[in-house]
Amino acid sequence: MIINRLSILVPAYNEEKTIAEVLKKLLDLKLPDGMEKEVIIVNDCSKDGTGKVIKEFIELHQLSIFTGYDQPKNQGKGAALHKAIALATGDYIVIQDADLELDPNDILALLKGLEQNNSTVIYGSRFLNDTHKGTNFLWHIVDRKSTR
Repeated sequence: MIINRLSILVPAYNEEKTIAEVLKKLLDLKLPDGMEKEVIIVNDCSKDGTGKVIKEFIELHQLSIFTGYDQPKNQGKGAALHKAIALATGDYIVIQDADLELDPNDILALLKGLEQNNSTVIYGSRFLNDTHKGTNFLWHIVDRKSTR
């Protein structure tokens, strides 16, 4: 399977403390030979300095792989992803959250799955390996409103 470009979508809302580190890790991420990456960051009208950090990072690195977009009003993660998908030009899309809960290097494991299985879709789950044993699964599967 030949993948020429991977679009990495980063929805961000009030992630001032982690967004620069996420973007640096994505910048440093070495994709397989011949594969390009684009990183599309959608700031969902953050109330902290997230937008400023994104803008400064893009200006500092002056690389065409980064595209930043500011939502005019907060619309939620789903809307941020819809916008990022509309801007994406890659053959495949992967979502990287801006809070560093997931390691950007895990993207490489997903790409291996595409190559090994000649698949059109790969779903990743942090719950399938031992590195996330300490995660409170209940909060990931139960809506907080239903626990009141």
